[in-house]
Amino acid sequence: MSTCGVTLEGNTQKLGSRDELLEHSMSLVTTFAGRTYGLRSAEAWKWLLAESGPTQRR
Repeated sequence: MSTCGVTLEGNTQKLGSRDELLEHSMSLVTTFAGRTYGLRSAEAWKWLLAESGPTQRR
């Protein structure tokens, strides 16, 4: 990255145990919500394709 002139900065601040627990909990909720909505989206897409009937390829 240094060849492109890019520097990376990170958060080096130590979190308390309560803040760390909250951060991990929010990460879990975000992950599972994304998976749930992704599954719903896939199911909706399959339903839409099934409802549209057979398709013709060009």
